[in-house]
Amino acid sequence: MKSNKILTVLAAAAIGVSTATSLGATQVQTSHAAAEQAKTVKPSKQAKAVKVAFGKSYTFPKEWAGKWYSNDLLRMEPLDFHKTGLGSPRSGEYAKAVTSAKLKGTNKYPWQMSADWQAKNAKELNKYVRVSQKKVNGIDWIIVTPVGKKSIDNGFAFAARTEKLNGKKETVIFEANPHVGAATQQYFRTKELADKYGKHQFKNMEYSKWVLLRSKNK
Repeated sequence: MKSNKILTVLAAAAIGVSTATSLGATQVQTSHAAAEQAKTVKPSKQAKAVKVAFGKSYTFPKEWAGKWYSNDLLRMEPLDFHKTGLGSPRSGEYAKAVTSAKLKGTNKYPWQMSADWQAKNAKELNKYVRVSQKKVNGIDWIIVTPVGKKSIDNGFAFAARTEKLNGKKETVIFEANPHVGAATQQYFRTKELADKYGKHQFKNMEYSKWVLLRSKNK
């Protein structure tokens, strides 16, 4: 009789240990799943925080919309303007254009945030460009720069002008260094025009020393 009681107690203890082990394993699995879910959710939250941080979108002139061609072999893709964004002539990747704005809830510009924050949000920041305007050499340029940089050093200046080609008026978009305002590249509405006039120097436009040197060596 006493032996049966001992067996019963041992069996109950075994069940208790088994149950506790099972619960412990479940908790570990649940915690692990929660951690994995947090990893999945965190990036989207960061992305959203950046997206809502910027203010007003920049709208490019209507006549700029569409693809523009150059005859520069370094430009793998046409320059592609959209209503509130553009496709890079080097990579073709689209970037949304915004005016400079402080990050929501921080009272700081993106370049004033910590290096750690900038590293975590680099992918999202690369989806935007900051647009401003500047008059250089009597021409009103639209300056396009990385949204995370205060300086315009790494930016590009664009300006559209009407030029005569074979007696016909055509719009040409010039690209220049944003500090100097001397053209480094020019874009046309068709590839044919780009092939024909890509290296042509218009009399009313100032060109960079690099362009002048290139024209001498062609």
